[in-house]
Amino acid sequence: AGPPEEDEHFENGIVETNCIFRLLDDKLVPDDDEWGKVPHSGLLDSKEVLVFDFGSEVYVWHGKEVTLAQRKVAFQLAKHLKGHGRPDWAIFGRLTEHNETILFKEKFLDWSEAKTQAPKTSEEQPVEQK
Repeated sequence: AGPPEEDEHFENGIVETNCIFRLLDDKLVPDDDEWGKVPHSGLLDSKEVLVFDFGSEVYVWHGKEVTLAQRKVAFQLAKHLKGHGRPDWAIFGRLTEHNETILFKEKFLDWSEAKTQAPKTSEEQPVEQK
């Protein structure tokens, strides 16, 4: 293993390959402001379809207010995107708002489990010892 700086340099290089597309009409349009950055949860909007290209992982994410027609178009376009020079083992996922996988959530800079977790019940609270 090399020095820690090597790992940081490698990870920064990987982040620079992150690509985010928005579905506009019937096209996937690159989000120039978010291209090559670690995504943040503020990108996710209930009325949008986004495609996240993380190299070996491609995800189609859609908000709960998106039409079935929009979802179908985005899925077909993303499948075409996934097919360009990726290995067979590459991940291709479809995700719906509030049903994201852990693997997807870990890609985000500021994903907070606190927003989606229910409050603890009294049964889950630690018992004080006297």
